[in-house]
Amino acid sequence: MAPTVNNVLTYDDETPRPEVEWLQLLLGDWQVVSDLLGSDLVLWVPREEGMCATAHSRPANGSTVYFEDPISSVYTREDWPELLAAYDNAGAGVDDVDTFVTVERESRPAFVRFAPVRRKGVVLAIVSIESFTSPADARLTAAEQEQHRLGRELLLMMGEGAFPIKGAPVPPRRGAPRVGDGWVSVDSEGVVKAASPNALSAFHRCGMQGDMVGSLLAELATADLQSRIPVDESLPLVLTGRAAWRVDMQAKGGILSLRAIPITRRGQRTEAIILVRDVTEVRRREKELMTKDATIREVHHRVKNNLQTVAALLRLQSRRMKSDEAKDALLEAMRRVSTIALVHESLLQGSEETVLLDDV
Repeated sequence: MAPTVNNVLTYDDETPRPEVEWLQLLLGDWQVVSDLLGSDLVLWVPREEGMCATAHSRPANGSTVYFEDPISSVYTREDWPELLAAYDNAGAGVDDVDTFVTVERESRPAFVRFAPVRRKGVVLAIVSIESFTSPADARLTAAEQEQHRLGRELLLMMGEGAFPIKGAPVPPRRGAPRVGDGWVSVDSEGVVKAASPNALSAFHRCGMQGDMVGSLLAELATADLQSRIPVDESLPLVLTGRAAWRVDMQAKGGILSLRAIPITRRGQRTEAIILVRDVTEVRRREKELMTKDATIREVHHRVKNNLQTVAALLRLQSRRMKSDEAKDALLEAMRRVSTIALVHESLLQGSEETVLLDDV
């Protein structure tokens, strides 16, 4: 059985349950880090035989260095001394997320650095960040360099035990924004420091004009809100990066899904990442599906009522019959129509694909 977080950590006695839950919480949200850095992330957990790969994430916006899943790989100190040294240094309180080593991946040189995962000061695992492209590459644009810097900040939070953020919404949820959809970085006051081209396009499609850098994002967004539509009370907290939360913003030109990830250093919020996605078409289709579902349910309800009305009319007619044979025939027809109505109602209720015929 491949050693994953679920089947290795959950069922052994070496790692306490709270630590396992923390690592599982990390895996629920570390795709953001992978996409910001454009790198593969591998979670290495210490075992008696060495460091064991228990989870792997590929970047959605970059090439992977692993064509085959590295889970189940185990490295000893002789096999990969830098990995074990990173774990030793993390235990001694020495973190270095900027030093790269070169390894061979898929017959190509790859750049690797290491970051510890801590909870309450205890080192739980080491994350290796692996990519074919060095962050020091001169060909990176200013937006790409800022994106990598934000990813590095999350690595530092991971080492402080501040990431993942407790209470933050963990994907999946329909329309959840990802790094590739667009991101905006704001300072502690909510002033825009940088924005990806996709984020700028999303805001511009919703009516925001001009350059965003240097302006308060909350003020820019407020000017584009639809005045007659209720606004989620958590929207200002998300736009200023004060709360790790998700919210939909319905602007004049469409609907944006926003997610804020506050960045902290030693417990103090210094800046925030706001992920942006244009979900106008997604929400429109959801509304259409809800309308169609409600219409279909109403039609079925009317059909059931009509069948019950027919059964009641047959019952009334049977009472007027003087012939027992005619009365029995009408009552039999009434029972059959009532049975059809009952089956129709049983099939309509709920979304399960099975019906208990004994109950029917």
